[in-house]
Amino acid sequence: MLPSLQSQFDALEHRRHNLLAELERHTPEQRSFQPEPGAWSLAEVAHHLLLVEQGVLRVLSDAERAPPGPRRIRDWIGSAAARLVFALGIRVKVPVRGVRPKAGVPLEEIRQQWDDTRAAVAGYLEGTTEATLRRPVLRHPVSGPMDVLQGLIFLTRHFDHHLRQVARIRRAAAFPS
Repeated sequence: MLPSLQSQFDALEHRRHNLLAELERHTPEQRSFQPEPGAWSLAEVAHHLLLVEQGVLRVLSDAERAPPGPRRIRDWIGSAAARLVFALGIRVKVPVRGVRPKAGVPLEEIRQQWDDTRAAVAGYLEGTTEATLRRPVLRHPVSGPMDVLQGLIFLTRHFDHHLRQVARIRRAAAFPS
């Protein structure tokens, strides 16, 4: 794997291992606790992060898909807005229905699917060369076209955004002890 991709992938993998280890230390009641009606639980946050990575992998694996077009002004603005949202921890609605988590997915199922997804992402990254590194390969609904490295950076920022959500859930007054 190219060094720039390896370091970003390793950082993302470190975050995933830490989150899953933390969730395993919690009881099922704590993992399913919702701080308010309609809010996500700890398990749902993990499921959402998995679904996002599965969605990215589906796009990357679709050899028949036409590559995203060039970045437009709207994409530059959207990318800046997404970075600001992540940096400030602003809550936003999920822009893609397919990455909304489902309640009640067991942590072990999330872990197994995430292990499989991460292995497939690593396999894709192994095939990335210096010549293909900066080629747009996916399109975010707000940020627009991204190359592989930009995609990994996005996933890391997205993960960090949700780690703040995990901390908020754990600090909730009614969080089970």
